[in-house]
Amino acid sequence: MGYWIFPFSKNTITSPYGDKTPPRTSPHRGLDFATGGNDVIKAVTDGKITDIYWSNCLGWVSEQTSASGKYRISYCHLNCHQHGANCQGPSAHKDRSNCMKNLKIGDKVEVGKTAVGRIGDSGDCSRGDHLHLVIGKKHRSAVSGWTTDPEKYIQRNIDKHGLPGDEPEEPQEVTEPIVTVEDCEPEPITPEPTQGIPAKILEAVRTILLWLKK
Repeated sequence: MGYWIFPFSKNTITSPYGDKTPPRTSPHRGLDFATGGNDVIKAVTDGKITDIYWSNCLGWVSEQTSASGKYRISYCHLNCHQHGANCQGPSAHKDRSNCMKNLKIGDKVEVGKTAVGRIGDSGDCSRGDHLHLVIGKKHRSAVSGWTTDPEKYIQRNIDKHGLPGDEPEEPQEVTEPIVTVEDCEPEPITPEPTQGIPAKILEAVRTILLWLKK
């Protein structure tokens, strides 16, 4: 089962999918989160890192697949581990490295546990530290191509499958105690000692015997 989570609390969303508020000149193609710092971004679902690249608009981007392989999730405007939030991209990386320190293409990521970047302000389209989250269907869909509303898509999956760790506990097997043959045997009952025959009964017996002899 492919679980999904929001990378940060929904109350940190600053710009929804499809937003056209100026200075935007086209509908927003992702979902923005602003937490106020270069917070670590955790993978929103299980998958594999397919790309770490630079976009003049989106800055540093890390991209992963979903567990099913159907979707690509992109984390944009990332902080650079060498140059901070305002890295200038490949021109600042003469060694051909990228913004990530401990993540590389091909790495498997686990929902809510694997760091896929830090919030930054890289790229010409960024207006302050934030995460621009994009869900699409093709490689580098954050730059071009079909995208869907991350807020609605993630919430729909949470409503359907729950959150990681919500799995119901396995029912405890109730084992009946083993009953042996000995357990079924009735306990022996010892009769109480017989008390002496009452004197009146003995006298009555003697009288009857004497009468029979006549």
